[in-house]
This record gives sequence, C-alpha cells and structure tokens, in this order.
Amino acid sequence: MAVDIERKPFSRILEHLRWIATGKGYSAALSLIYLAILTRSLGPANYGAFSLILGAVATLQLLLGFNVWQVLLKYGHEHIQNKNFDALARLIRFCTVIDLFTAVLGVVAVALILVLGGTALGMTENLRWLTFGYAIVVLVSLRSGPRGSLRLLHT
Repeated sequence: MAVDIERKPFSRILEHLRWIATGKGYSAALSLIYLAILTRSLGPANYGAFSLILGAVATLQLLLGFNVWQVLLKYGHEHIQNKNFDALARLIRFCTVIDLFTAVLGVVAVALILVLGGTALGMTENLRWLTFGYAIVVLVSLRSGPRGSLRLLHT
C-alpha cells in the first residue's frame, strides 16, 4: 500500500483502522463457525476436555515463553549496521538456545502435570497421551527465535 501524501492524515488513519477491523471481524466470524462445528462434533464432555487441554497448554506457553524475538530486534540491528555478522550469529545462537530450553522446560512441566495430576483432573490414559502429544507440538513449534530473525533481516 503506497502512502498517499495528498490525503489528510485522519483519513489515512481511518482507512488503516477499516483494514484492521475487517480482518478481525472476518477472523471472529470464522472462529464462531469453527467453535460451532467443534462443539457439535465433540459433545459437551469431550469439548470440556478439549477446552481444558487447550487452556492448560496455552497457559504454559504463555508462562514459559520468552519473547527472544524482541532481544534479536533490539540488539541485532546494531550488529547489522556495524557489519559484525559474527556477533549477530552468536546472538541468534543464544536466542535459539533459550527458545529450545523453554520448549524442553514446557514439555517437562506438561509431563509432570499429567503424571502427578492426571487422575485428579479425571483424564483417562488415552487422553493423557493425546494431551502430551498436543503439548509437545504446540510448545516446540511456536518459537519466537525464527520470527525474530525474519523480522530482523527484513525490516
């Protein structure tokens, strides 16, 4: 989208707000359709278990997630401007290690919760393994290091 300097700033702000609002509205409508299909497919008991698993994994991800992409952006630009690519590589390596450590820590936390509290939560053995697999996928796949590297190199 090219910047139109002929238009007033307020009209440009309104146009950007319209773009944001329509995107969020579309996403909200699709989420409601997804929720309706999911609740009808799973039924009340299984949907409750699904919600519990989803909420628990999201909470762990929030608690254990270090936003290292912010570190990469803050300190990486200086290394790029100074053409100090060895220091940039060390910074990316350090942030990747932090990302991997928090992922492993999250997987260990989920395993402990499922082993120690699975019966208290009323989870069957099959549901525990499904929860553990889902937690591994979520905690390991959503890392912020690669996101920070992409933002750093494409800003």
